This record gives sequence, structure tokens and C-alpha cells, in this order.
Amino acid sequence: MTDRLRPFDVVRFRNGLDDHGVAAGARGVVLDVHESPSLAYEVEVTDDDGRTVFFGAVDPDYVERETPDS
Repeated sequence: MTDRLRPFDVVRFRNGLDDHGVAAGARGVVLDVHESPSLAYEVEVTDDDGRTVFFGAVDPDYVERETPDS
């Protein structure tokens, strides 16, 4: 990932987090950016009813900013 994300960016997971029930292609929202000890994004993923299904820090390689055409 070359473009740094910011809080409230909508992201799409490039890779799934099988242990956490997040499939590749799932959408989430960046809630925080961690700089140390390494860059990571705190992301929340919700289901269709708005219930949180995942909340945690992910490596930048796992997510990309969602664009209008994706």
C-alpha cells in the first residue's frame, strides 16, 4: 500500500481474516492510525444490521481505500 489512509476512510479488505470471519472484499472503516511500533490501521467491519463483526488493527497490506468504481 503506497497511499496512507486516514480515519473515516472506507476500505476494502484485499485479504480475508479467516480467524475473525472477515472475507476478502469485506468493507470497513478506518477508526485510527497507529504509527508505532509499525504502521497499522484500526478498522471496524459491521454486518448489514450495523453490528460489529470485527474491530482491530490490521497491516496496511490487508486493506485498500475503496473507490467509487470498486
